[in-house]
Amino acid sequence: QKTAYEISLGLVGSEMCIRDSKKRDADKAKAFADRAKKAGYKNPQDYANVVARYGSEENMKKGKGLGT
Repeated sequence: QKTAYEISLGLVGSEMCIRDSKKRDADKAKAFADRAKKAGYKNPQDYANVVARYGSEENMKKGKGLGT
């Protein structure tokens, strides 16, 4: 059986992991918004919709849509 101290250490580690993943997600969202702005889109959602039609940003750059 674990002691309260051992359990609290595990919680601290998981909280750090959650905090780090939230920061990483925020960084990814900012990078995506920056790419959208650089591509000339006013709204990252518009960019996301166009990317979705192509299947990926890489396909979009190559001009290859889904089904081509």
